[in-house]
Amino acid sequence: MAGVGAALTLLTRTVGVAAGGGVALFILLGSRNRGAVLRATIPVAIASIAWLVWTFAHRAGIDPALGINYGSYGEVLRQAGLGALGASALDLPRPLIALTLGWLGVLAAPLGMIAVTIGLYGLWVVARRSSIAFTLGLYLAILAIWPFPPDRFLWAVLPWLALVWIAGVVALVSHRWLRIPAVVVGLAAFVGFAIYEARLLPGRAWAAQAAAISANFNELLPALRELPPTAVLAVDNESLVWLYTGRPAVPLFLYGYAGATETHPTPAEHRSYLERQGVTHVVLASASSPSATELRALIAAYPGWLEPVRGWPGGRWIFAVQR
Repeated sequence: MAGVGAALTLLTRTVGVAAGGGVALFILLGSRNRGAVLRATIPVAIASIAWLVWTFAHRAGIDPALGINYGSYGEVLRQAGLGALGASALDLPRPLIALTLGWLGVLAAPLGMIAVTIGLYGLWVVARRSSIAFTLGLYLAILAIWPFPPDRFLWAVLPWLALVWIAGVVALVSHRWLRIPAVVVGLAAFVGFAIYEARLLPGRAWAAQAAAISANFNELLPALRELPPTAVLAVDNESLVWLYTGRPAVPLFLYGYAGATETHPTPAEHRSYLERQGVTHVVLASASSPSATELRALIAAYPGWLEPVRGWPGGRWIFAVQR
């Protein structure tokens, strides 16, 4: 059952392979029952192989420029490789320290290092009785070579991180000489998290971004629905546009990675991509988005290629591609 559950997490999100490895390691090191290890890993292995075969068979259907978005995680690793290891690994504690200790100003950094040490100790404590520790360890190892900012990936496992960290604090309190620093850092983190939640929860801060996107596209979508049924749109939030208009849509913003450094296409590469996709209209949904920077470069490089046909306040536009 544990193996099947881990396999399902892998198929939901490929990074869920950490759960399969965590379960297997816990059984192997805890009971040394090789039969149980085998039974837990077989479903994960089947899911992994099936997913790899599927992505390999369909890789030709994804434009190379979209590999980082629509390809497998293998494309991320191919572009970033171990070049992201240093920057990504060092960046892992940042979101958690900001969430719990940011209110302390200059003291946040030194107390944050103590908090990280407590968390690592908590992993060792929990590893003796739960696969959570091994799963988290593998998950964090994956994030350490991931070029993306770790914030949203850490929020996904925040309850586990909190449980492991609290386990570390509780274990350290039993040691006479470590009791005071553990309690001080523990209370500081608790107060910081409480302040953060008290400041943001009443204003429904978690819904702000979704509300802003919805308000923006409520205004744009009627015009997009009026475009010909054969129109192909390059736009941000392309899945939303396709869902609500029925018009084929592809991402306007392109990016990649060279190690931990984010890369962007040249205007020639960007135009080539849009032409390969058969784009007939380019939609700038926000003048402050990263897409706007790339679009300005396209307009400057190819005057007259994109003709504005509809505009809204705030620098939002629909452009028609001139063949």
